[in-house]
Amino acid sequence: IYKGYNKTWKKDFEDLTRDKEILLLQEVYAQDKMFNVFERMVEFEFWFARSWIDTKDNNTASGVSTASIVKTTLKKWQRSYYREPIIKTPKVTLFTRYKLTGHDKELLVGNIHAINFVRYYKLKHMLVEAAKVIKNHQGPVLFAGDFNTWTKTKLGVMNGIFKNLAMKRVKFDHDIRKRFLGKVLDHAWIKELKVISSRIPNVKGSDHPPLELRLSLL
Repeated sequence: IYKGYNKTWKKDFEDLTRDKEILLLQEVYAQDKMFNVFERMVEFEFWFARSWIDTKDNNTASGVSTASIVKTTLKKWQRSYYREPIIKTPKVTLFTRYKLTGHDKELLVGNIHAINFVRYYKLKHMLVEAAKVIKNHQGPVLFAGDFNTWTKTKLGVMNGIFKNLAMKRVKFDHDIRKRFLGKVLDHAWIKELKVISSRIPNVKGSDHPPLELRLSLL
């Protein structure tokens, strides 16, 4: 949600989140203008994982947040071992888990804002650590967010890791996902789930168009 910088972020966010059950947000900025909006969404439980603190802006935390209309049974975060160049900031992955009505298995949700402007092996390290959590989970999985896969090598690394976990990448017909150097940055991977619909609303509240999914169990 681009730290709430864009003028229409609040309206777009409120419109997009209406009638949704799980929200995966990247570039959350822990300031009142954003958290005041979250606090009014009383039907959601929000969890925030901090990647870094902006010391030049009142020590404001930035990271990812996952929200859901049901309570989590697990919260787990991973901060990247490597840091991005120049500003030396890490990135973060947040995992949450949810009970499913009428099923013994639980849903694992991973929300990632991947490390950027680094060599491929540094991104790979972050994805491999996330893959360990997914591998140990018995049940359906959704893993999505900004993977910063703007080179062929990084795309290949991502594909290899998650295909080895028997996960499938969600496809979008009208594909207006954010690109850099012609490569898609945002992805959604699923396991033991099927896609009912996948779309990309054309809104201006962020620098990345949102991904909207309707999923069901296999």
